[in-house]
Amino acid sequence: MSDRMTSDPAAAIEGLREAVARFCRFVSELPDGALVEKAWGPKEVLAHLVFWHESYVAQAEAWPSTGAVGLPRGRFEEINARAVAASRDLPAADLLRRYRDANKRLCRLAQADEADSITLRLKRGSVPRPLAWFVTAEAGHIGHHLGILERQARRDPAGEAERLREAVDEFCRVIAGLPVAALVDQPWGPKQVLAHLVIAHELCVAQINAFLAGEPFMLPRGVDLEARVVEAGRGVPVADLVRRFKAADARLRHFGRTLDPQDVVLETWRLQMKRGSLFSTLDHIIARIEAHVRSHSRDLARGEAGNARRTPV
Repeated sequence: MSDRMTSDPAAAIEGLREAVARFCRFVSELPDGALVEKAWGPKEVLAHLVFWHESYVAQAEAWPSTGAVGLPRGRFEEINARAVAASRDLPAADLLRRYRDANKRLCRLAQADEADSITLRLKRGSVPRPLAWFVTAEAGHIGHHLGILERQARRDPAGEAERLREAVDEFCRVIAGLPVAALVDQPWGPKQVLAHLVIAHELCVAQINAFLAGEPFMLPRGVDLEARVVEAGRGVPVADLVRRFKAADARLRHFGRTLDPQDVVLETWRLQMKRGSLFSTLDHIIARIEAHVRSHSRDLARGEAGNARRTPV
């Protein structure tokens, strides 16, 4: 994203006002049962947005003496977790009031004569950016979260599970249609792709089990993960891998149908199963896995198994 606001600063500020108003309206119209404490439900997302808005306001109002402002520290996941924990006993109405107030102050600062000279940071160690950048970026940030919450409000768990089952069945049909010579042990050949998907599914199920049991879970990545994938396929018949794949998928689909996705937040790989990670609600992870499986099916059908190394999970 550019370090400048859109060509029309007034339009950018109005866009932020509208984004906050839409989000507040969505939360205000939810039934009380939707605002109970969850792992990452509407109230937690609201607390998250309030925290960042108030951080920007504190920095902008202290400008140029921003050194006196305690910038957020740590990984974003840690910062967001602390923000949510701090809001646990607060009513959603109080958070909405704070959010609207912070946005009024932020928009007023963005319209001030000295707005072009104000720079903010996301957290300790982040690159300083103009206030205008935050106005535009935050509108998009709000829209992103609102879109997820709206999809969750109208989600069809059975439909999600069925689409995932269809994706897995299609992949298995592609595997079954390949010649035996294509299914030998080889680096990132079709069999290795299958092993890759087996491990990804089984680790997701294992993490959900650990989450439900309140137990710690260490998501493997990098060399450790590569080794697991290689070992899973070495000397193992394809039929056995397919059975494991379908068993893990059935368990994942069961979780998707029976659990509230906003109550299950999992860590997943960001790219290539080794370049960092992110945290997502269960429904988002299931959608990503479905897309991942379908991508591999297309690659195998085109004879491009090696793309498994370049496809995000």
